[in-house]
Amino acid sequence: MKYLVYYIHHNPVKHGFVEDMIEYTWSSYLTVSSPKKTNLKRDDVINWFEDVENYQYFHKVEQDLEKIKDLI
Repeated sequence: MKYLVYYIHHNPVKHGFVEDMIEYTWSSYLTVSSPKKTNLKRDDVINWFEDVENYQYFHKVEQDLEKIKDLI
């Protein structure tokens, strides 16, 4: 699941809408790492990465999406 989350967050960059994923207005990236109230399943997502720090680090490093090519 964490590779799918990465793929979703990096898709606007891949397609040239923005240079950095946090610039994309409709991204859930910042919402997941924020303490503000949300309807997102924030705890579930963070648990896939173990904690917020790993979530943020995972997104900073280019990931090999070959692992999920059948899903995308």
